Amino acid sequence: MATVAIIPARGGSKRIRHKNVKELWGKPLIVHTIEAAQKAECVDMVVVSTEDARIREIAQGCGACVIDRPSSLAADDTKTEPVMLHVVEELERRGEKVDTVLLLQATSPLRDAEDIDRAFEQFRREKADSLLSVTEKYHFYWKDGKPLNYSLESYDGRPPLKPGAMEPFLQENGAIYIIRRDLFMQCMNRIGGRIATYRMSEDKEIDIDTPADWQRLLRQKKVTSPGKDHTYIIAEIGCNHMGDIDIAKRMIEVAHYCGVDAVKLQKRDNKTYLTPEQYDKPYEGPNSFGRTYGEHREFLELSPEEHAELKSHAEGLGMTYFVSVWDKVSAALMLEMEMPLIKIPSACITDREMLAVLNRPGVPVLASCGMSTLEEVDAMLAGLDKVEDIYLFQCTSTYPCAFKDLHLNVIPELKKRYGSRVRGIGFSGHHLGIAMDVAAVALGATLIERHFTLDRTWKGTDHAASLEPEGLRKMVRDIRGLEAAMGSKDKHVLDCEVEPRKKLRGT
Repeated sequence: MATVAIIPARGGSKRIRHKNVKELWGKPLIVHTIEAAQKAECVDMVVVSTEDARIREIAQGCGACVIDRPSSLAADDTKTEPVMLHVVEELERRGEKVDTVLLLQATSPLRDAEDIDRAFEQFRREKADSLLSVTEKYHFYWKDGKPLNYSLESYDGRPPLKPGAMEPFLQENGAIYIIRRDLFMQCMNRIGGRIATYRMSEDKEIDIDTPADWQRLLRQKKVTSPGKDHTYIIAEIGCNHMGDIDIAKRMIEVAHYCGVDAVKLQKRDNKTYLTPEQYDKPYEGPNSFGRTYGEHREFLELSPEEHAELKSHAEGLGMTYFVSVWDKVSAALMLEMEMPLIKIPSACITDREMLAVLNRPGVPVLASCGMSTLEEVDAMLAGLDKVEDIYLFQCTSTYPCAFKDLHLNVIPELKKRYGSRVRGIGFSGHHLGIAMDVAAVALGATLIERHFTLDRTWKGTDHAASLEPEGLRKMVRDIRGLEAAMGSKDKHVLDCEVEPRKKLRGT
């Protein structure tokens, strides 16, 4: 049986120019659908139908099969079904067997592999001929001057707009269509016969058609929290934006593409954090952004308004945005801005005034333990006795850090000593490569933080100890691979071993 996912993608678009290749959350729009289809277990082949060279290049780069669409099927008024027919006929001409067709439109990027597999399982379970995805809508609908789904007998007694109180309308959302190949060839329609409806959650329903749809999608918030169901990976942008908010935005977008959960920057009130002598000290060198250290730090500092803009930008991409605070003024300001998390850098875990500001319930606190004794960590935790969720990071405060100075074995020791007090133990590294981060997870770290830059040769002190995009992406990939590989503690013959066992043992 062959199940083929067809993704139609024209080069033209009347409302959003070059929509299918327009970058969304760090990657072209169409890539979100290609990747979802590739991850779905029910899909045997992913096919993109296009007449556009750029879309062809992107799809092939993702490993999808591309079928060139004739220009007669690429007009503004071309229906989708003739495009699907062209794909099926071309595949069968090549000798491929097609039993089931999935239509996945690139304009529904929030539909993921889990949705596809659940819809397909329902399609099979219900022995349906076709299936479409829908969204439940609890609204009062009218037509021709009359209500459709409630009575006017008692207007004040209308049912509440919520599940269980009234029957929803089911709105076709365009994200998933499934149909038997033989029925499709017979009726030339994406749905027909016994039709099943797969109900998707409302937060995934968007079908991008207009610029307003695009902006609404950017405002989607899918922010995660540490300590849930996987290693929480943080890209530490720090001051690598070099004081430029546009660079910071681009770094956030690339970090999202790399697959991290959160991005972190830094906030200082420099005249509070630095002594007058430190502020006015001459600071000259290739990495200096000012004549004095104070001028250098002020050049790199972003305003509260800029942090708010970047926070909104990151949350629009589905990532958590938070900061390290370096003094009591910055701590109070970031709490006022309702940061979802606050980080205490290694330099500040002994700052009692700042700890007093952060000592409040409701906001999780992350703290690095570089250049610290256990007694200093104990004192910090005592000073944060009102904070319910605390996470500690093993860290060595040197940049870059040699492997021999990482001391990963501290991770299980911190877990043993503080396991009853903190939510999790993490690892914050400034070393070369990514192998040690994977090792940290194997040793029990549930959070990983790495400095991140777009170019290690840029001006600034942290770039050389940071990962570039490809390194960050590979680190995320390898950590997720380790999580999958850990598997079960139970040793038994796996399903994937049954056939090799028969072949190699003859039993």
